[in-house]
Amino acid sequence: MRTNVKPVAPARTFEGAPSTTIATTSNTLQLRRATMSCMLFEDTFYESGKSIADRISELVKVTPAADSIQIAIDAREKMKLRHVPLLVLRELLRKNAGEHTAHGKGRAHRDGIGRAIGDAIFRVVQRADEIGELLALYWKDDPKAALPWQLKLGLSRALKRFRDYDLAKYDRATAVQLRDVAFLVHVRAGDAVRGKRIARLVNKNFYPEQTKAAHSRKRGWSSSGCSTRTSWVLWRCCATCAT
Repeated sequence: MRTNVKPVAPARTFEGAPSTTIATTSNTLQLRRATMSCMLFEDTFYESGKSIADRISELVKVTPAADSIQIAIDAREKMKLRHVPLLVLRELLRKNAGEHTAHGKGRAHRDGIGRAIGDAIFRVVQRADEIGELLALYWKDDPKAALPWQLKLGLSRALKRFRDYDLAKYDRATAVQLRDVAFLVHVRAGDAVRGKRIARLVNKNFYPEQTKAAHSRKRGWSSSGCSTRTSWVLWRCCATCAT
């Protein structure tokens, strides 16, 4: 065997510290590294936003589903990232779409993957506007794609967790509105209070509650709110303003 070869220097950072080559790490570690420092679709110095998103999509396909689910949850709950966890969830849904469709429960359901993805959607979606963001991202490449069962399950649970204040604040004239989601996922209220809340959302019979910003503009105040400096309960900041 030939021994007269040039030694290969160990991988090091720009400043000379020992490093690990990305190609030698596992797919799970590569996916974690790509997501935990990613502002989705925003360009970085070395890589465009689109290429980062494409790389994350490819890594999710070859990473175990349980690891991808945990990475999405960590990115949202620990790193406080909003959009890249939705991309990971979208690729998980597409990865299992052939096994677990909207018209039936296949092997993914029996293995518990579908339920785990639905639970992950519920944990990742922590703001009302993220419901529409996830659906818009899911339909980004295929606007006519059917919604998988686990996506409907997760969004239905997430929609019921929000208060009237949240639904009023984030019900905007976007491509996917909260009213549309309520119809698509066939949300079931479960009790009278949630039933009235969903009915007001669907019928556009809107809430008496207002957001703090809207109420401040109506009163001619600054965004800091009422001069009494009391805490806000929905939009009623004090007895004087509860009109």
